Amino acid sequence: MKEATKSIIELAINNDDQVDPQIVEFIMMALAGNLPGPSCNQNHSTNEPLLLKMNDAAKKLGVSRVTFWRLVNTGAIKPIEIFDGVFRYSYGDLVNLSQQRSQYKPKARGMNSAA
Repeated sequence: MKEATKSIIELAINNDDQVDPQIVEFIMMALAGNLPGPSCNQNHSTNEPLLLKMNDAAKKLGVSRVTFWRLVNTGAIKPIEIFDGVFRYSYGDLVNLSQQRSQYKPKARGMNSAA
């Protein structure tokens, strides 16, 4: 990329007050040639398989098989069919789910009054 192009981009994002500061930081890092790797790779140990069986995936999330199955049925976790009828679950998807759910606020439940 030409230096003039970099300067124009820097000028534009620094003078636009509607640009999210995190986006500005990311763009500045990209212009400097410092791009972060995929988030899954940062959290993935080289000893961990990329695809997990249901029991292993449930253990990684710290939930029962029944709860894990509910997450699959609601679409929160997408199974990967590696052969006909053989499913695995992506380690990266589990990491992403756990990061999204760390900000989860449960719905208020109604109180049953037995008066």
